[in-house]
Amino acid sequence: MIQQTDKACGAHGLAKNMKRKRSWRCEKLLRSDIYELIESSSLWTEIANVNTVRLISMAIDRLKVVEGTRFSGKSREASTFQVLLAKLLELKLPTSVITAMLCQPYFKYITLLSAVVIRLTQPHWVIWQLLGPLLNDYRNLIIRVPPCPSNSIESSGHESFLLDNLIMTLDGQQTYALLNMDVLIFDLLHLTGHYRILDIHLPHISITPSNLKY
Repeated sequence: MIQQTDKACGAHGLAKNMKRKRSWRCEKLLRSDIYELIESSSLWTEIANVNTVRLISMAIDRLKVVEGTRFSGKSREASTFQVLLAKLLELKLPTSVITAMLCQPYFKYITLLSAVVIRLTQPHWVIWQLLGPLLNDYRNLIIRVPPCPSNSIESSGHESFLLDNLIMTLDGQQTYALLNMDVLIFDLLHLTGHYRILDIHLPHISITPSNLKY
């Protein structure tokens, strides 16, 4: 009886430790403050134990906009996009599965979600090889325009372009615009550091090799 109890406690401890390691990896990719918001979201609890097929199905149903963290009243919340991104990073799906999600032609938000996973987890030559063809993808995506940190529009960002393509403003706070897939893919391939549209940190990426074909 004692041996069984010890074994059960050991298994519980191992499972807890494995979960902690997965969370640590995900936290390192998404920044601790963002990950804390993700963990506190109701969607994160809802998808805690779903399998990959169910997760993808939920992503197809729920992803309607590309956005980073948002404010609800005075509280800051993780977006659906960020929560699903964190779950995919935690699952550490094989590259073949993520590539299949990337290349399917039917669900454009799944394509972008997969592209971000690849950008955060793969070597630079794999990133360029997989994401490069999407520079010819001109499907429209609904983007939530991130609030400008100052009173003026930043010339280095997409804010002026997004405002030119404004489609709606809700409650005077949430502003949305249309942006083509290729523009976001260009960002993923060329930018490093804080990417305000998704409120994530993009690690350094090398320029495309001259002999790379896609």
